[in-house]
Amino acid sequence: MPDRLRRAAGRLARWLARWLDRWPEIVALVPLMAAAARALAAGWIPVGENAVISLRAADVLTGDHPWVGTASSVSVSSGAAVNHPGPALFDLLALPVKLLGPGPGVVLGLLALHSMVTVVAVRAARRCGGRTAALLATATFVGLSVTLGPELVLDPWNPHVLLMPLLALLWCVTAVGAGRSEYLPWAAGLGSLVLQIHVSTALLVPSIVAVGLFGAWRTGSSSPPWRATAIVIAAFWVQPVWQQLFGAGDGNLWALASSGGGGGTRVGLRLGARLVADVVAVPPFWMRPSFERTFSDLPLIGPAGESLPTPGWLVGSALAALLMVLLLGSLSALAVATWRRGWHAPATGCAVAVVALAIAVASASSIPRVGYGVAPHQLRFLWPIALWWMATMAWAVWVLIGAARRPIAMRSMRVVATIALAVGVVGSLPSYPQAVGVARATLSIDDVRRLVEQIETVDLPPVRLAEGGLWIGEPFTIPVLEALWADDQPVWVDDAGGSQFGRRRVSAQPVGAVLYLRAGAEALLCAPGALRIALVTPIDAATLADPAALAEAAQTADLRTVAVFVEGDDGSLPVGVVGAAGAGGS
Repeated sequence: MPDRLRRAAGRLARWLARWLDRWPEIVALVPLMAAAARALAAGWIPVGENAVISLRAADVLTGDHPWVGTASSVSVSSGAAVNHPGPALFDLLALPVKLLGPGPGVVLGLLALHSMVTVVAVRAARRCGGRTAALLATATFVGLSVTLGPELVLDPWNPHVLLMPLLALLWCVTAVGAGRSEYLPWAAGLGSLVLQIHVSTALLVPSIVAVGLFGAWRTGSSSPPWRATAIVIAAFWVQPVWQQLFGAGDGNLWALASSGGGGGTRVGLRLGARLVADVVAVPPFWMRPSFERTFSDLPLIGPAGESLPTPGWLVGSALAALLMVLLLGSLSALAVATWRRGWHAPATGCAVAVVALAIAVASASSIPRVGYGVAPHQLRFLWPIALWWMATMAWAVWVLIGAARRPIAMRSMRVVATIALAVGVVGSLPSYPQAVGVARATLSIDDVRRLVEQIETVDLPPVRLAEGGLWIGEPFTIPVLEALWADDQPVWVDDAGGSQFGRRRVSAQPVGAVLYLRAGAEALLCAPGALRIALVTPIDAATLADPAALAEAAQTADLRTVAVFVEGDDGSLPVGVVGAAGAGGS
């Protein structure tokens, strides 16, 4: 019996190895499909800033068509309203969002996008580096899925949604540099997508593409598809360029280029290197729980303009410098050694890693010290880079020791890779919530959904969104606006809001009534002249109906209690509100 079991296990292992050898990209898609199924089953809807993505995707090819990306936090440090470079993400999600609605549309749209870039990357790896590279590519995507978990792997927030395309870009650029010039249009498209999604990659993307082009030139790659590449670039950039030339004001691209550090000082090389080293060179590297715990918000300038001390959780300057020098030196040596021996693909991969790490330090060093200081979302591109240098270093070492030319070593590697990938895929499936980005909101999607359902029963007169509102990063306001605009309600925003929601949603005429959201006690006790049109709270209905009990409950009400109000500009009750669910006063 043990012999039969061993033979059966051996046959199963060989079958899995052969299957993985032929279709490694399928393995990398399993975490994505599982995450999509989980989100659809849970009734996921975009909340907070994620709702901007679905809102603007639905605006594509309408009167509110987006010509640029979402509003950028660069606005805080520069003092000028600027957006991320382009609307490519909105364009890609437009059809599923229009057909299926905000929740399913975003989930399935991102599933399609991430699946496509994963398959392209694994096939590019196979074309330039054979089976070994294909397995490594699969491992990088599975590793990123494990790190993000099912809650974030399909998250549409800008700093998160670019991670899979950026990883695919690294593989496609390497393929181009190794002589597979047919992947140049893919590199151009993925680079354009990543850069348009988030301006933090403005230095990184062109730099690594340049490495691929240099490698293609050195390998004598014949007849690169320049025409197809030019068409791809034109398709991605025609809208931002049009807005720059014919849009209002100076144009967004020029505003981004000129905003820089907002006239203030930058983080600097020493702190920039420490930030990068904390992810790429210090355990747990890119692995769990690094995405949530490696970084936290890092303000650098105090309220009085004083410099704040650097927190103790960052790696020290001397150690960071030593680790980065060792890492860059090792990768450079491997790039030279593999190139001289004719292994152009791993050599290009190591060169891409060297440039990516150096540019990452430069990007981190150029973050303005004013405003937010350093926020984790500004450096999320470090996680694919950390995965990348490990994969390319392993690849280069593998070919240099000659293991790739030994059949028994290859068979052993495939079996080990099969087991490792299976463990990784299984590890990526269980729920792994992380309090990062939009997910930092402590309230559930069900609370947002209940508030929106009440809003959908209301007919409003012309109102404008009041300044202020709830706390930074709250999940409610944008879904409320999205629901009202989907119902063609006359809700307007101020000029600053126009950069996020579209200029057509800025009223050209004064609007008397205001709409605002409040939390805690303010949500329970309506001000005179205010009309509450929606309310979510854990407080029971009997308490809400008893004024004395309600006043007592209001003293301990927390952020789980949120309400939407409409009020006349002069404190009077607005005329024309119909079907105000939860309306009331005190």
